[in-house]
Amino acid sequence: MTVDSTTSSLLHVRPRILRWLFSVVLLELLPLACLADTINFGLLRGTLGVQAGLEFTDNLNNSESDRISNVDWILGPTFNGGLTLPIHIAGTGGEQMTIRTGFAYNEKYSLNGNGHTRSFSSPVTAELFVPLTVGLWRLSLSDSFSFKNDELELAVGLNEATTEQYRNLVAVNASRNFGKATISLRGDRTDTISPTDPDQETTVYQFSFTPSLLIRDRYSLFWANTYALTYQADPDLQDSEGWSSSIGVSGLLTPRLSGVISIGFSHSRIKSQVLGPGDGIFGGIFDKEVLRADNVDGITSSIGLSYANELNPNTTYSISMFNSPGVTAVLKSSSVTEVYGATLRINHLLTPTVTLSPAFTWTHAESLGRDSSGEVTDLFAIQLGLRRRFTANLTGNFNYQYVLRSSNQPDSNYDVNRLSIRINYTF
Repeated sequence: MTVDSTTSSLLHVRPRILRWLFSVVLLELLPLACLADTINFGLLRGTLGVQAGLEFTDNLNNSESDRISNVDWILGPTFNGGLTLPIHIAGTGGEQMTIRTGFAYNEKYSLNGNGHTRSFSSPVTAELFVPLTVGLWRLSLSDSFSFKNDELELAVGLNEATTEQYRNLVAVNASRNFGKATISLRGDRTDTISPTDPDQETTVYQFSFTPSLLIRDRYSLFWANTYALTYQADPDLQDSEGWSSSIGVSGLLTPRLSGVISIGFSHSRIKSQVLGPGDGIFGGIFDKEVLRADNVDGITSSIGLSYANELNPNTTYSISMFNSPGVTAVLKSSSVTEVYGATLRINHLLTPTVTLSPAFTWTHAESLGRDSSGEVTDLFAIQLGLRRRFTANLTGNFNYQYVLRSSNQPDSNYDVNRLSIRINYTF
């Protein structure tokens, strides 16, 4: 179905369908009407709300050869809040143990007859923070959980119609001050779970040591050192280990410019992987099929800057550039990927109640290693957001996304347009 036919079908929706949609809205809103106050009950504090809107995409399957346009009616409740436990730990400056979460539950009704789905809207988040002190060391234990199921750029990058990812990050942080110098230690484990494609699941262990020095109370010089282990669930992919070391500066670099700049070197080792028997005699038991080990080295760098002019305080510019040779695997069926790119974001306050937020992103990803697929993919993305606050409780959001995928692989070159309009009301 083309965009024109989709628009035409919307213009000729029968009155009984409109009445049905209106009744659905009432059924969703009535249970929440009884909760017409922000939750502030003992330790629990949060905000309940409801959202409704329309979402259009011209390539539902993210496909080069099977383009299907679709319009969804979206409706569901939202919650943002947390639990502050009355646990004060001596020496932490009054910090408390906290649990925070945020989610939105959506029901999508396709106006094109492509089905009805019920799901939690992305992202769903939950965070646990526990502050501690040991001698002069300041420690923290944290666990962060997130669920994502509608990130367009992630799905296009993986060349999938949809993606569902659960991610859990457990981290231990420790730091100690020596006057203007600080030593920071961190260890974490990240588990990525994909119910729709278990072969995409990974477990990553990462350990870092970062000394830093505060200069003029505005910015810091740092030396970041990281060691990481990556384990793949896909038996056809290779596990890897790597380290990186970089120096940089972070903080208020000038009165109008703040952010982080770093440059360094990284080394990744792709481990060998036995796939099974080969094609030789005796069933290939003496000539096994093996993915060979390999090394990937290169310069790593990152820039993340934010600029604001006091003569035009309503506009903020943010730019980020990065180069990561063989540290993060982002392509499907790739053990190690080299990634570099740039993003420009602008946040402009048109009026006290209207905010315009355009963003432009380019990402280059290349599968590395002797036995890699050799995939090379470029992603170009444009996003335009417009937010209007009508009242203290009612906001409207208009969002447009365009993603172009260019790859050297077959049936992997296409673009996607997504347009959404949503109204959010908090009680």
